[in-house]
Amino acid sequence: MRKLDFRNVVIAVVGAVINRSVLLMMNPFGIAYFACAYMYKPGRLLVAAASAVGMATAMPPGILLKYIGVILGIAAAVKVLEMRKKALTPLKMALICGIFITIAGFAYSVGLNGLERANVGQLALISSLEGVVSFAMVFVFDRAIRIFLFHKNDRLLSNEDQIGLGITIALCVFAFRNFLMNTHSVFETLILFVILYIGYCYGAGGGAIAGACIGSVMAYQQSDVSLPGFMAMIGILAGAFREKGRLASGLTFMAGVILTGYLGVPWLLDTASIQGVIAAVLVFLLLPEGLIARRKNALPSVESPDAPSGQELTKSRLKGFSESFKKLADTFNAGVSPRSCLSQEEMDAAFDELTRNVCGKCSRCDYCWEKEYYETYNAASNILDYYSKNGDMTRSELPLSFKKRCINIDRFLNETSRVMEVAKLNLNWRNRMMESRLAIAGQLGEVAEIIEDFSQELDADVVVDRPEIAALRQRLALSKVNVKSLTVARKPNNRQSIYMVAKMRRGRCMTAKEICGLIREVFGKEFILAKGCRMVISKEFNTYEFVEGIHLKTIEGVACAVKNQEEVSGDSYMFMPLSGGQMIMSLSDGMGSGKLASEDSEYIIDLLEQLLDTGFGKQSAVRLINSLMFLRSDQKAFSTIDISILDLYSGICEFVKAGASTTYIKHKTGVEAIRSETLPVGAFTQADYEGTSRHMEDGDMIIMITDGIINQIEGEDKEETLGEYIRQLDGVSPQETANAILKYAMAESKYAINDDMTVLTCGVYKS
Repeated sequence: MRKLDFRNVVIAVVGAVINRSVLLMMNPFGIAYFACAYMYKPGRLLVAAASAVGMATAMPPGILLKYIGVILGIAAAVKVLEMRKKALTPLKMALICGIFITIAGFAYSVGLNGLERANVGQLALISSLEGVVSFAMVFVFDRAIRIFLFHKNDRLLSNEDQIGLGITIALCVFAFRNFLMNTHSVFETLILFVILYIGYCYGAGGGAIAGACIGSVMAYQQSDVSLPGFMAMIGILAGAFREKGRLASGLTFMAGVILTGYLGVPWLLDTASIQGVIAAVLVFLLLPEGLIARRKNALPSVESPDAPSGQELTKSRLKGFSESFKKLADTFNAGVSPRSCLSQEEMDAAFDELTRNVCGKCSRCDYCWEKEYYETYNAASNILDYYSKNGDMTRSELPLSFKKRCINIDRFLNETSRVMEVAKLNLNWRNRMMESRLAIAGQLGEVAEIIEDFSQELDADVVVDRPEIAALRQRLALSKVNVKSLTVARKPNNRQSIYMVAKMRRGRCMTAKEICGLIREVFGKEFILAKGCRMVISKEFNTYEFVEGIHLKTIEGVACAVKNQEEVSGDSYMFMPLSGGQMIMSLSDGMGSGKLASEDSEYIIDLLEQLLDTGFGKQSAVRLINSLMFLRSDQKAFSTIDISILDLYSGICEFVKAGASTTYIKHKTGVEAIRSETLPVGAFTQADYEGTSRHMEDGDMIIMITDGIINQIEGEDKEETLGEYIRQLDGVSPQETANAILKYAMAESKYAINDDMTVLTCGVYKS
């Protein structure tokens, strides 16, 4: 038999702490932990005693006796299984734990309330739910207890192990929530140290899980649904630099906490929080080396031929970060369901408040609620249901029996109206919190996709072996260019790039334009110098990139008109060429007009420009902007987004619309209309947009407009009328087309400008 050692004592102490995690006078977590820990010898008696002591400090004697009985029942069941020489497994312990808690909870509730007065169905449901929770938690705690008992520093922790350990630590924090929240510096020191310690020992994934679990406890205490996400980000930082040592991890962690405070958790910048993070980092740095066992990554040696390159390692780590953010997004999405009506629990609470405020102070309370209980109960319930569905009730709509019996009808109706208004207001706030949670989940999901896309783009450039490289080297050597390296790469859109590291020999000078001429002679294609490269080949080695020339060029036009009696337009637009050979046109119509609409649309256009210029995908950019606009939609900040992205190599133009007006494409043979039935960004948590694509030919023209143009036109089919007018505009430039459309719309309304109007045009021509 194995002797009792320090690990068994740790399990018992943790059991005592977790048994303080009482929620609504129920203890499924503590009993599940006890059942899981009781599988392992020795230390059973110590675990049972510690669990009883922990419960005694957190619950009244009557409920304590119920759970003591459950503990004795579990111990007896284990004894029977061992006498029959049956193996103890987590599944068997979970079944035993769930059954005993369900039976004990139901029996205690019925005995306390009496069978006649008890709502048997409701009691059975609550007891069953507690049993189900304890059943599931046995498997979670089994992971943590196995770590406490058997884990060695050279063994890798699985995702399930990390989750089990994180939930166990979060419940330990939850057990002392009232004490810790009243001693702020101790609270911050403890939680930040735990996140830093786990992140350093088990990596960014373990830190993210610990931060999310502890953040969930804090969110419950502080009613802030964003805390799990922020705490998980701190956990990721705790493990991201652990290979650099404890000092680098501690300083990075401290900087991350301060940055998180500026981003969205202001209390992290309080004096107590600053003291807490400093204390946590100092304790972490001063701990003996033997108490901090950083898990080693099982990577091949550098000498191994199968060793991954630095780029592959970076890609793998970015993928890990992406998976962490996806898990966080799933956590925020779990159990989120905005409701349109009050739940039964909320109706019961409104019923209790109504009867307490009105009937409890009435002289006929005993008569109504004792002699006429069922009639009074049914009448009051029907009145609440009527208010919930219709919103109001008059005296004439009251049941006749209730009017004869109640002596405070007006007061009852007024109080009913007040109680139901408060309940609906609380429901609206709950839905708002759920919608904000969905928006945050969407942002985390988008960050995960962006990180994953970036990791895939690390090796997106495919190096190709072209026979022209040797010929180009020879031509460059004849031109006195000293070439150190020359590489041809193919981009994801099949566009070729030439990377050259070179310098000029003494006494020679050559421009990049002359190099482009040599490349054209060898490859038979037009190449241009990439943006940001030097225009002249210098006498020192530098890197030059030459990209395949574009096949198309564009000429843009714009025409605008401001609504009458307004100083600024609520429409904003952008023309932006990208280094990848794309031209972007975007148009945003802020809701309303004037300065506020202009600020909203400018905000969207500026953010869209920044996102697209840094490499974000168009769908990701729209979804991120939608979530940001939704979080500030208490100001009704809705705006449309209309994007056209033209690839100047292939001629493919992609259109993305969110609440935007019709876009027209003027071909040589006719006019095509691209319509959308979507809503503006910021209206809902999930972005509502449509995307399509068209192939543009030489001489085609893209025409984008705001709804102010369409609304000025008379007739039923306004879009068709405008399309017919555009078809008649032959042989005019893009700017002349924009001016003509604006003048036509103004003439249709007799020059009464009732809304901001903007027309963007982009002519496509062969270069």
